[in-house]
Amino acid sequence: MDKSMNEVEEEEKKLKAKLDSERQRGLISGCVYTAVTLVALISIIFLILVNTKTLVTDSTGSWVFLSKTGKAQYEANQQFYAEASDGDKTGTGNSGSDSSVNNSLENPLIGNAVATKLNVIDERLRKSSYYANDYQDAMDKIYKAYFESYNDKYSVYYTADEYKKIQEQNSGQIKGIGIYYQKPDNDYITVTGVMKDTPAKAAGLEAGDIIMAVDGQDVKAMSTDETSSIIRGAEGTKVKISYKRGNQTYEVDVTRALVNTPTVSAEMLEGDIGYIAISGFETVTTEQFNTELDKLLNDGAKGIIFDVRNNSGGSLSVVYSILDRILPEDLIFYTKDRNGTQTNFTGMDGKQLDIPYVVLANENSASAAEIFTSAIKDYGYGTFVGKTTYGKGIVQQIVPFSDGSAIKYTVSEYFTKSGNEIHKNGVNPDETVELDYENMIDTQFDRAYEIIEEKLK
Repeated sequence: MDKSMNEVEEEEKKLKAKLDSERQRGLISGCVYTAVTLVALISIIFLILVNTKTLVTDSTGSWVFLSKTGKAQYEANQQFYAEASDGDKTGTGNSGSDSSVNNSLENPLIGNAVATKLNVIDERLRKSSYYANDYQDAMDKIYKAYFESYNDKYSVYYTADEYKKIQEQNSGQIKGIGIYYQKPDNDYITVTGVMKDTPAKAAGLEAGDIIMAVDGQDVKAMSTDETSSIIRGAEGTKVKISYKRGNQTYEVDVTRALVNTPTVSAEMLEGDIGYIAISGFETVTTEQFNTELDKLLNDGAKGIIFDVRNNSGGSLSVVYSILDRILPEDLIFYTKDRNGTQTNFTGMDGKQLDIPYVVLANENSASAAEIFTSAIKDYGYGTFVGKTTYGKGIVQQIVPFSDGSAIKYTVSEYFTKSGNEIHKNGVNPDETVELDYENMIDTQFDRAYEIIEEKLK
């Protein structure tokens, strides 16, 4: 039966509609495939850029591209931050001594907060400043300036060169001139002692000299670490020391040399009274102390005079090991961090010095030397003769970094066995004795010797 014209037209319309529908579905599928492929390609490129640190987020959270130099600096900063975080995890506490100043925990990390602005400044000055700067010096000064915001003279950033010199001091070998000194705040350097057979001794420097400048740089406003850094230097190089003795001012060129710095010296005095002087509590001090103490005891010492006058301190662990050697198994001293967490340092080695002893200390005895003095005084085993000590009763932690630099910051305060606060107070002597400068007589030592003699009767 033949189809009518209407039926044929209707079938043609249906066929055309079906073809149009299939064409549209094919077009949509092609678009979707293309879009998925493009997204995948973009994702791969994004991951490559992020993994290679070519694309990173800035302080505002925006994505930015880094140049080759910027990428290297970013990686160095990330490593530095990771090391700092590790140091905080393994350290004895956090910086600061007052919880009221620690609102930094509520603020963004300072590096993120200043990065954008600092980079804008850096770019502007690089393009149009009349003067050029030293790239590494600029970074070092930024780190140092950050530490100044804590208003703690004992919290500092060490450049790689500065930290190397600190390590040399702790090892007992330094490249310098061979002096002991004190550096009060905003004052000049007071030489407290000159080592034997050193460049300083050969140049005529003496205890009591006031160093005003080093290589023409006025030292009054410098920190102890800064003055130490410019006095020391490469072996064989010269350093110009400007100093005052009495009313006279002098200037002398001193050739730096490798100086072996024994921190402990000892001798047997008349009447079998031993004498041990400790100039600092460094890494090498414990072994030197034990060697000298054992020698005096083996030689028949009946009493000991410990001299920590002009000792500016050193390592907390070192002074603890020495006190553990001479005091009984009981609390020696303790520290508290900013959260009030107390850490006790208790005698553990089972040894005890059971002969009479006296401690000599003065206004230049600080930090670890004050721990030593106060612990012996608190136990009542020894008599403290001299003058009230300096009054530095806070503990610093050093965190080194892989680029050779390091940071040192205050983590806690220490207290005597009886709970006395040393910081800004010092330790008061059992007997206050002034030195007889006029007749050049060590009246403090003489009184210590008399006390030992009295105890031995």
